[in-house]
Amino acid sequence: QAQRVRLRAPTTHRVKIDRRPLLSELGIDPGRKGYRKGDNRAYAMMSDITPPQNDSGFVVRVFLNCDYLSEATPVDDPHYVTSFAFFGSRHMQHNRNGIAYIFDITETLKQLAGRESETSGNLDVQLIAVPFAGRSEEGREFDVGSVEVMSLN
Repeated sequence: QAQRVRLRAPTTHRVKIDRRPLLSELGIDPGRKGYRKGDNRAYAMMSDITPPQNDSGFVVRVFLNCDYLSEATPVDDPHYVTSFAFFGSRHMQHNRNGIAYIFDITETLKQLAGRESETSGNLDVQLIAVPFAGRSEEGREFDVGSVEVMSLN
């Protein structure tokens, strides 16, 4: 079921996954700051996205497992993954499954492994849409159909 993302309101997409094997594939030893260098990467894929009616004037920030997420959470927070925006999406040709974004979450997982005591259970991929100052907030919500986490080497 699609989840609606609205301005200034954190949206959580809970991915049911045992993080221990994922962290192991990435060479991360939970509870330790160091990790072995490897070529494996972890990605979050958001798909079946229905773009907003008005796609300018805001940016969407992506976080992992941030229990205090708000529009004031800075991009240098250890839970931060990346940001994205929609530009000209109403003129794009969409397939019937909407559009998709893929994000590399490897570095964020590495940062969090040494901080979080719990490394099993769900992985929360979180979005917060932050408006640019002085812009109208009308029509700036969008839907995300699904979120998956995968590792590749």
